[in-house]
Amino acid sequence: MQLWLAFTSPFARKIRIAAHELGLAGEIVLVETDPWTDPRLRAVNPWPRSRP
Repeated sequence: MQLWLAFTSPFARKIRIAAHELGLAGEIVLVETDPWTDPRLRAVNPWPRSRP
């Protein structure tokens, strides 16, 4: 499982804490990204494609 994140994001931090609490932290691969400029994020994120 991949978690695409900016390390300063409070939302990503919540997901990492939840994964640790659930014992899933070892299954997550962290992919650091800049959400404003990384074209890889746009390619895997369904939200921008669903907007008109």
